[in-house]
Amino acid sequence: MRYPTTLLAMVVIVSLAGSAAAATIEWSTNKTSFAKSDGKNSISLKGTLIEAVSRGHPDAGPTGAVKVSKDGKIEGIEFKQSNDVLPRSGLPTALNLDTGDANWDAVIKSADCCGSPNPMAITLEKLKVGSRYQIELFVYDERDSAISARTATFDDGAGNKSETIGQDAGVNIIGSFLADGRKQTINLTQGNAAHPALNAYILRRLR
Repeated sequence: MRYPTTLLAMVVIVSLAGSAAAATIEWSTNKTSFAKSDGKNSISLKGTLIEAVSRGHPDAGPTGAVKVSKDGKIEGIEFKQSNDVLPRSGLPTALNLDTGDANWDAVIKSADCCGSPNPMAITLEKLKVGSRYQIELFVYDERDSAISARTATFDDGAGNKSETIGQDAGVNIIGSFLADGRKQTINLTQGNAAHPALNAYILRRLR
């Protein structure tokens, strides 16, 4: 199946507590777009970077660090390109996007996509019990009007859901949690279709 070329936009930051059972995640929304000029500077720099992953086609990722400046702090974030979460094995996109940073453009132009089930489970591993984590999830897709109308919602499996946002919104959802196990599963549900997509995520330890 061929997919139109453009992309899906939404960021979600989540705090996770991990064990096989879902931990409680508290959600909020940052209305600053990550898909506009200098949108990379909407990325949270709280705590310590654990992992930054760009989803999608292996050849579509950034070639260098994304330099973020926020709240007086500057950090170069190196994204690892990976396509092992969602079953499309990487959806390359050709969104005509220019945020002023070619590496950040590459991150949000690339997505892992599609398949069932919907919701799709995303598992974070190797968490340290007793530490507080934050995960920032990026979803962006505006390939055409029908795809832009789709929505994305994240939840912790225990009834706590993020705000539902259009896939073309390009905004950040933020949450936090205390890890009580080595793993945390986050569910991604796409509305209006059954093709969940994920562009990137950033995991940070707050303490």
